[in-house]
Amino acid sequence: TIYKMKAKYNPGIIANDEGLKNLCKKYSIKFNNNSIKKIYNFRNLIFSNPFLNQNIFGVILHEDDFLNKEGIDFIKNLKKNKIKIGMKFDSGRKLESKKKLEKITFGFKEIRKKILIYKKFNCSFAKWKVEFNVYNNSLSDKNIKKNIYTLIKFITICQKHNILPMIESDLTRNSKYSLDTAIKLTEKIYELLNSQLKKRNINNKILFKTNIIYPGKGSKLNHQISANKTKTMISEYLGKNIKNIFFLSGGEKDNKVIKTIKILQKEERKYYSFAFGRGFFYKVDNFFISQNINKIFKICNQKINNYKNLNL
Repeated sequence: TIYKMKAKYNPGIIANDEGLKNLCKKYSIKFNNNSIKKIYNFRNLIFSNPFLNQNIFGVILHEDDFLNKEGIDFIKNLKKNKIKIGMKFDSGRKLESKKKLEKITFGFKEIRKKILIYKKFNCSFAKWKVEFNVYNNSLSDKNIKKNIYTLIKFITICQKHNILPMIESDLTRNSKYSLDTAIKLTEKIYELLNSQLKKRNINNKILFKTNIIYPGKGSKLNHQISANKTKTMISEYLGKNIKNIFFLSGGEKDNKVIKTIKILQKEERKYYSFAFGRGFFYKVDNFFISQNINKIFKICNQKINNYKNLNL
């Protein structure tokens, strides 16, 4: 169950769903038990901060977190701190077209095992991500269809097993394209998603993690225009069962995205919030090696304060 907090914005989520091997690579440390322990010590420092706990409703975790003692202890601490647990169900993305850099998401072979893990740990929601890479100002209809059908399959499985699904649709900003292109492509993606939900009579509640409609790489952002266009797309093309929406940064720093979200929150029909990504941990995990508690807490508090008090 999603709840509202009496704050200047709706509570957000933190995407913490990287695998342990990738994290060790990121921090340039060996993949062993000592490194894993260090990772979870760091995470416990972050999520034990009561100020942080008051401003997020949940965190998305990787399968790895449920399969070792350190991770299980970490999950217990999250629940103790009243942070809801989400689990990443997809297994990543692979290239479908090397020329166009188009990707499709995989992971259905492992989904039975993940459902068992989900239920064993009483998770609150499960996430599946698809990613759209724009090439020469376009996306192929084939790629859009494959990715949307993947989301629909995931939602159907969740419905069957009484799991709250979070779907993630990311129009990446890795290449140059105009705002008009972003609008046209988002319209195609949202329209197909909604038509498939209607066709399959899926009326259950769905959490949606998606990008704000920004132009591509290198373009100057206009938060008011992007907010208006995003609101229009959501209002016109998304079903009413998608009520809780968490916005991605789209390649921008989180503090910039909050500007757009604060404009979006004036719309009463939807429950908008943000998905803290790598932007939130920027500079925080510079202290990963030293694990300086005071500095980590100070940066976390400062970030949350900036998001709450940001002037437009």
